[in-house]
Amino acid sequence: MIARIWRGAVQLDDADGYADYIRETGFAEYAQTSGNRGAWLLRRDQGDRTEFITLSLWDSVERSGPSPATTSTPRSCTRRMSATSSASRRSRTTT
Repeated sequence: MIARIWRGAVQLDDADGYADYIRETGFAEYAQTSGNRGAWLLRRDQGDRTEFITLSLWDSVERSGPSPATTSTPRSCTRRMSATSSASRRSRTTT
């Protein structure tokens, strides 16, 4: 099993909209991708921004689906996204 982690941040005022966007696009696409075992969204307000972490579980690297970072981001969030956005990471898990 593969655990995939993605991190990013937006301005506090954009956080609710961005969380909805992740659920409606990235997570919806995950649910339709073979090999997906589930996805979770974590968020934390830090001063004037909100940090996000998504965690998704997959059967294998080959079936590890799209990254929230590779899907199109709403223009209202793009212009405010923090430079701390990072590419997703994959880690093998043990059961």
